[in-house]
Amino acid sequence: AWAAADRLDVGPEVRAENAERRPAAADGNARAGAAASTSPDLAEVKTDRQIDDEIAKRTAVQQVKLGLGAALGTPFRVLMIACFLFVLGAYVGGKPTLARTMAAAAIGALPWAVHDLIAAVVTWRRAAITPGELGALVAGRLPVAVDHPLLARLVARVDLFVLWSVVLWGLGLAAAAGFGRARGLVTVAVGFTLYLLITTAGA
Repeated sequence: AWAAADRLDVGPEVRAENAERRPAAADGNARAGAAASTSPDLAEVKTDRQIDDEIAKRTAVQQVKLGLGAALGTPFRVLMIACFLFVLGAYVGGKPTLARTMAAAAIGALPWAVHDLIAAVVTWRRAAITPGELGALVAGRLPVAVDHPLLARLVARVDLFVLWSVVLWGLGLAAAAGFGRARGLVTVAVGFTLYLLITTAGA
């Protein structure tokens, strides 16, 4: 988050949006003459100073989001995964505790740290980065091509770091709930697949 906030550049995004408005405004001005100065399209076209102000505003908002995501979002995700592991472990007949599943969830989140450290190094080596590039700094996607739209969305949400976390959560659940590693891996794999299917199909 720190590296991304330091290199973040929303300028191209803001300028592109303003450039899209200019043809519509110019066309309205040609058709309506002086009256076009009051048209909504022309009013939306921003001056250079307004563009600079918009860039500064969006940069500040994005930086705050990055900071909150790191400070609050990551612990919240770990807590939710711990609760999920606790329910899974109890459902399949184990005896997990919230403290042990919390430890398992945190250990399974370590691949996120590896991913983000790589992303930070990549970010620092660049002069600037746009918001749209934040999620594509590390190449870890699975080299799988599918034609079905739902399956394509499912595959797009899984990379090597996600699979690494799933394996760690499976092993951690086995230790937390007191059953075999194979059972823990299968339980987490099935639960994670169901979660992906529900959220992806819903979206």
